[in-house]
Amino acid sequence: MKTTEEMVGVNRRQAEFYDSIHAAEADKGHGGYAQNQRANLFTRAWATLRYQQQAAVREFGIEARVKRSHEEWARRKAGGRFLEVGCFSGSRMTFTLAGISGTYLGVELSAKAVAALNEKFEAAGLSGKAQAHAVDFLTMEASDPFDFLYAHGVLHHFENPQPLFFQTGLLS
Repeated sequence: MKTTEEMVGVNRRQAEFYDSIHAAEADKGHGGYAQNQRANLFTRAWATLRYQQQAAVREFGIEARVKRSHEEWARRKAGGRFLEVGCFSGSRMTFTLAGISGTYLGVELSAKAVAALNEKFEAAGLSGKAQAHAVDFLTMEASDPFDFLYAHGVLHHFENPQPLFFQTGLLS
């Protein structure tokens, strides 16, 4: 099992890959990840299957039900300090969370995705309370704890999830 330090090293390399994914997404739309030529064949095939699964989840109304559940959980901490891990250039919940929160911070490895998300916050008039930073969650320090942590679809990126759950000082 990898140590936190080893995972941080992997994440540095992943940041470059996610920057290239962001470029592919921006150029080709949502399916850009599956068409990213920097990704190997297995990764592109996995991404294609993932996009197909996501489309089925939307088609059968599962996505809407999941989003409603997530919104209910978030509203219990409305007005608080929210942290979203793995926000990329905006997840399905990013703008909902930013709207519900007192303050919102999204963290993401890809500096390009973070820049795009901050532009979206500016355009939506949310930049006064919502921002994203290109930072590795595993190395993050917070001056004050967060009231709500949202991390959808990121657990599989952690070979050793213990640091994710026990990142001390981040949650109140």
